[in-house]
Amino acid sequence: MRYWPAAGAAWLVRMVLLSFAPASQAAPGLPPRLNGFNVIQSPDDPFGSDAARQALAGIKKLGANAIAVVPFFWQAGPASADLVRGKDMSDDQLRAAIRDAHAAGLFVVVKPQV
Repeated sequence: MRYWPAAGAAWLVRMVLLSFAPASQAAPGLPPRLNGFNVIQSPDDPFGSDAARQALAGIKKLGANAIAVVPFFWQAGPASADLVRGKDMSDDQLRAAIRDAHAAGLFVVVKPQV
């Protein structure tokens, strides 16, 4: 289990919000609009597996240009600033999701669920 101090949580929220900037403020190389899906990891077919890569290819084939990878975080209560990383995916699996999505021609937003 990985703990994120309040400063880390604030940085994470800022990165997510910046990824949804209006098209006029989009970073160079990004399309004016991201069309895609939220994705979570399946225990039977984790990110980095052939089945997960086939799913990403299917998403691209449907016309999507982006995915939002959704790792889970928990907090003790509404006022708690410390986040605990869920066990839904490891750092290596998160990296595999990003790497495989880029290989499929998709943009990636990491969208933590707290």
